[in-house]
Amino acid sequence: MLATFPERETSQAYVRLFRAVLAEAVKHDDAAEWIQTRDGQLVCDLALVEREAVERAILRGDVPRRKAKKQDA
Repeated sequence: MLATFPERETSQAYVRLFRAVLAEAVKHDDAAEWIQTRDGQLVCDLALVEREAVERAILRGDVPRRKAKKQDA
């Protein structure tokens, strides 16, 4: 899924970890808002992925979406 985002090749474990975090995060309904936050930028930076490319992919609908589960109060 992240293959659609411009990225640099790396074998570093932490980069693979943050790419997995990013791949999961963009599936949520609030992904378009989250990716614009400081946390979203940080995850993109650590994943060596351009935040703007992720944002464009989200807005185009290029990433699968998952509805947020309601939490019991």
